[in-house]
Amino acid sequence: MNISRHISIDDEYLKKMEPYMERHNGNMGAALRDMINQAGKYNLAMDSAAIDTSLFNWMLQEIDDILVPEEVLDKLINPMLIQSMEKLEENVNKRLIGLEWGANISLKCDDDHFPSGILLTVRGPPRKSNFLQA
Repeated sequence: MNISRHISIDDEYLKKMEPYMERHNGNMGAALRDMINQAGKYNLAMDSAAIDTSLFNWMLQEIDDILVPEEVLDKLINPMLIQSMEKLEENVNKRLIGLEWGANISLKCDDDHFPSGILLTVRGPPRKSNFLQA
């Protein structure tokens, strides 16, 4: 069912919509649907906001060689749910699938609960792999 609505949008937001408008040959309704669908892809189970891919890539580039603060890491990977290396690997890979990064990790160790050494293998696009290795 289609419902017509009258809306007003400031020039600032119209400028942000331009790529979507171009993609849909000026059809604002289709552009808005596309934007809403795009935002829905990034609506993960955790507190997150939809981030445009180019903005996300820029953020990854800016934080290169900066360690993630412990409290941020704890929000991404709940330490109470991780009791083994296998669970850590599983948890991180679930997050990566949800983010649609096209990346994954593999952990190899001598003991699942109390490892003396760990071999971490990261596969995926270079910038995202570099971020995961940090």
